[in-house]
Amino acid sequence: MLGAVLVHPDHSEVFPLAPEPILKQDGARKNDCERNAAKRLLADLRRAHPHLKLIVVEDGLASNAPHIRQLQALDLRFILGAKQNDHTDLFDWVAATPKTREVDEKRGQTTFSTFYRIAPMLKKVVRPRFL
Repeated sequence: MLGAVLVHPDHSEVFPLAPEPILKQDGARKNDCERNAAKRLLADLRRAHPHLKLIVVEDGLASNAPHIRQLQALDLRFILGAKQNDHTDLFDWVAATPKTREVDEKRGQTTFSTFYRIAPMLKKVVRPRFL
């Protein structure tokens, strides 16, 4: 089962959504996978809630161009994990790129963030941002 929940940073309540089963599909020889279940879940979610503003948060399994294109086609914002071993070109670019830092001071806390606008090797594909 692939699960999804609605959360909000200012509220402690969590609303689970209908899970998407990871099963052998009719006529298929191989078992289904998390990637295919995610495709179905996101399409169903957008169909059920076409105007809901959402940010999808996923692990490194989702950080690939076809999945990012689907998120964009469904008008979903996203934060995806990316493992260095899976995206060596991206991390090499990050290591060689001058850093742009932003400082945010609120409520006695100082937060430093480093932003990279668009990785050149991915610009034509999906226009990601690296944080």
